[in-house]
Amino acid sequence: MPNVNEANEEKKTSGFLSILKRFFRSFAFRIFLYLAIFAIVPATVMNILDNYYFGNIISDTETESVRMQTTVIADEMKSYASLEAAEVSGQFDVYTHFASINELRIRILDNNYNIVLDTYGFDAGKTLINESAVKAVESGAGVSTYVRDNTIVESASIIKNNAGENIGTVLIGRNMSKINASIADVHGYSTLITVAVVLSLAVIAGFLAVKFRNQFRYVKSEVDDIAGGKTENRIHADGYTEFEDFSIQFNDILDNASELDKSREEFVSNVSHELKTPMTSIKLLADSLLANPDAPVELYREFMQDIANEIDRENDIIEDLLSLVRMDNSVSNLNLSLVNINELIEKVMKKLTPIADRKKIELVFESIRPVEAEIDESKITQVATNLIENAIKYNKENGFVHVSLNADYEFFYLRIEDNGCGIPEDEQKNVFQRFYRVDKARSRETGGTGLGLSIVKSVVLMHDGQIKLYSEPESENGDDGMTVFTVKIPLKNKSSQRTEVVDV
Repeated sequence: MPNVNEANEEKKTSGFLSILKRFFRSFAFRIFLYLAIFAIVPATVMNILDNYYFGNIISDTETESVRMQTTVIADEMKSYASLEAAEVSGQFDVYTHFASINELRIRILDNNYNIVLDTYGFDAGKTLINESAVKAVESGAGVSTYVRDNTIVESASIIKNNAGENIGTVLIGRNMSKINASIADVHGYSTLITVAVVLSLAVIAGFLAVKFRNQFRYVKSEVDDIAGGKTENRIHADGYTEFEDFSIQFNDILDNASELDKSREEFVSNVSHELKTPMTSIKLLADSLLANPDAPVELYREFMQDIANEIDRENDIIEDLLSLVRMDNSVSNLNLSLVNINELIEKVMKKLTPIADRKKIELVFESIRPVEAEIDESKITQVATNLIENAIKYNKENGFVHVSLNADYEFFYLRIEDNGCGIPEDEQKNVFQRFYRVDKARSRETGGTGLGLSIVKSVVLMHDGQIKLYSEPESENGDDGMTVFTVKIPLKNKSSQRTEVVDV
């Protein structure tokens, strides 16, 4: 039992530490921490510095004030031959009154440091060996000090008569207790204000952190619903630009994934249908033969020929499907070599000439200039064959197919034009989809699988190229239609490019 209890305690501790760790890593805590660092800390530091410099400024100002008053009194005493003369003239009474009004202590010492005048009346007649007075006499200049421990600002200056003789020293002091108390009050109020500001910033930081956290929780709950299977849902994050941008991009990803799923479903459905159609025909032909065991040999031969044709059609579909799968799974798997494109097109044209002759199609190849390109010869041959063969198959008798080849410094351009039935404008965007046929009945007559143009586009994209279609259908008054496919492919494939290293 003790071991079980210890295990439970360790589990609780571990769980608490995990929660604490998640809290410190949370966005809300980070927002609060950043606001604290960039707002609260500077406010506190500024308050401390302000208080420190404010106190120094006050003490420096008072020290300078006392020093100036000492200098003024020393200058006023020049007109007297001695301290006794100044006292007899009533000057000491003036200083006593002045000191009372300005909360100063004025002491006048003779050359033996005996106190002749003390406006406080405490030390009159006594001898005072004062550090400031001694320094003033020794240096012959005024001396000012601020003794913080005693909170006293003190200044001393020697007194000379008009003959230039030292007749004494004036020593003025000011008690800084009241001023320091006022400074302390100001410090207290300033600290109180700083605390109020800090607390306000903390509350604001907490409010913003909670607001951001709630927004995150809202978005997370919607993402959780989508992750849980509600893929038709979309995120609706309003209020903050960042959340709106995130929701738009996330919804775009969901829309693309949804379109991809639909495309896959359609593809699977089309594959099933296309593969099932020849098998159905074969089954019907075989059942017909089995139902007529005494059928003549000619009928058997005809039906077996039809079965062979359907098997060939099934094989063509499977081969095209395998080609698409290989391209999808090996986008970068190109057997690149430097190929003479003019010769490649001439070979394709020569192979397709018999098909064109049967339909009396005029097959023309126009080579603008010699072209060599780094391509996968087998795959580009497949592209040229498919496009030119389609132009022949879906053309009318006595039509024409014009193939042209041109190039610039970076790309070569293959253009295939025919004057067949053309492709309706609303159908053109779909011709590169798998199993898509503009005229399904006619496609089956010509033996098409509906995968040829999809394969062509995949090969062109593998070569970092582009393929474009322009077509005009036949008009109602009998004018010819027109279809043009333009293929643009780089002369040098990017995957084979290498950076040359030059030794210097």
